[in-house]
Amino acid sequence: MPLERSQAPAGETGGEVENEGEQVVTAAIYQALSDTYAWRFVPDLTVSDAVQGISPLDSDAQRAQALAKAVNADGVIFGSVWRYVERVGTAANAETPASVAFTLRLFSTSSGEVVWEDTFDETQETIGSSFLDWMLFWEDPPHWMSAAELTHIGVDRMIDALRRSVD
Repeated sequence: MPLERSQAPAGETGGEVENEGEQVVTAAIYQALSDTYAWRFVPDLTVSDAVQGISPLDSDAQRAQALAKAVNADGVIFGSVWRYVERVGTAANAETPASVAFTLRLFSTSSGEVVWEDTFDETQETIGSSFLDWMLFWEDPPHWMSAAELTHIGVDRMIDALRRSVD
C-alpha cells in the first residue's frame, strides 16, 4: 500500500516531508521486493487502482485488510514517512545532510493483525560521529548521500529484517 505522510510518532523527532518523500520510499520498497524471488508482490498499478476504492477514513489496518482482499494478497506492507529532507549542497560538499524517517508494517490477512513493524530514522552525519555514519559516508565513492540513497539503505535493511522474521 502506498506509504503516507504523517506526524512523527510519540518520542520521535519529526521534520518535514519534502519532494514527495512518501512516493520515493514506496518506490524503494517495490524495488527491494523486485530484487528478491522470496515473495511475489502485486504490481504498483494494480495496487493504485485498488486503493482508489478504499475509504481513506478507515484505520490503517482496515485499509490494509480491504486492499489485501481487493488484490487477493496474503499480506500488505504499509507505513508512514514523517521526515524526508534532501541534503543541501553536493555529494562532495553538503551544507546540511539528508535525513529520512519512516515506519513499515506488515498486515497479515490470515491473522487480521499487524505482525511486523520496523522504523528507520537516520540523518547522515560527519565521518567521525559514529561507526554507522562512517559506513554510510564511505560508500564507493565517499560522498554525502541524497535522501533517496539513504532511503534505499533503510528499505533494504528493513526488507531483510522482514524476510528473516517471517522465514
